[in-house]
Amino acid sequence: MWLPAEDVPRYCADPAGYLAKHYRITRAEYLAWHDTGYNVQCATIRENGKRCRNIVDNGHAVGSPNDWAYLQGSICHVHADL
Repeated sequence: MWLPAEDVPRYCADPAGYLAKHYRITRAEYLAWHDTGYNVQCATIRENGKRCRNIVDNGHAVGSPNDWAYLQGSICHVHADL
């Protein structure tokens, strides 16, 4: 992405915060996009209290943090059929 010269100090101070603002998501969402390997896991909590780890439809290697944030709360094909 192109970075205006006047934004360099803000970017250097907090790259994740700067990029989150650019993408119009929260800093936490931007960091989570990276931390999850750009994948969106099913939001279902199983009987054992743990979250389902299946990837949701269109949730593998999501290239845009906006799309990743939008898919949060989705469920996988297994739980969609229940």
